[in-house]
Amino acid sequence: IVLDDTKSTHHFETIQSTNWQNVRFKPPPFGSEIGWRVEFRSMELQFTEFENAAFVNFITLASRAILYYGLNFYIPISKVDENFHRAHKRDAVNLERFWWRTCSSSNSSLNMKAMSIEEILNGTQECRGLISIIRSYLEVIGCNEATLQEVRPYLRFIQDRANGSIWTNAKWLRHFVDTHAKYEKDSTLTMEICRDLIDTQQKLVTGELHDERLLGNLVQIKTRYYKRVPLNYICNPCTAAKLLSKL
Repeated sequence: IVLDDTKSTHHFETIQSTNWQNVRFKPPPFGSEIGWRVEFRSMELQFTEFENAAFVNFITLASRAILYYGLNFYIPISKVDENFHRAHKRDAVNLERFWWRTCSSSNSSLNMKAMSIEEILNGTQECRGLISIIRSYLEVIGCNEATLQEVRPYLRFIQDRANGSIWTNAKWLRHFVDTHAKYEKDSTLTMEICRDLIDTQQKLVTGELHDERLLGNLVQIKTRYYKRVPLNYICNPCTAAKLLSKL
């Protein structure tokens, strides 16, 4: 295929799309008024919709606060790669430290420090945490109390995950397998273990089972968040607008 690279980004995107890090730099498409973009790609699908909503709310508010205050969290790509290697280790969220800017002002010089996830989110004497930046942003834009009541449990959940008081999905999965009666400590997951794991996860999703180690006491999925909507209601074009109005 012959392509003119001065008129098409196809070749660039072919290479760019092979790099699946947690942040992706996206140039403006040809013939479009869209500007340069930074795409956050760090979300993993969680067990419940409350967990997913917490992470979506957090990353959305963090990105808006960064843009609003003009913050600079750039660090050398070599340090980003080092952070990834550390993140791959077991229970890294509580045991590892990651390179982070101690000052995020747009005109600040590059000063970095290896910090825990809790320190990055909650802050230290040297560095303001992302959670406090988000709360400051919500206050500045005049967020109403009703919205704040919805957002607070999400931010608290993120903080609790960071400080280790609530387990990650990975830690919960490891514990489930390790304590299963049929697990023989040989790294082999039998069909029975897998079936029990999926059954338990489904109970967590529907709220039939609540595990404070995973969700804390911030939410009861069954009574507050889990909504049963008939499939034919979702797929019926006549009721789609009514359904969307309830979201």
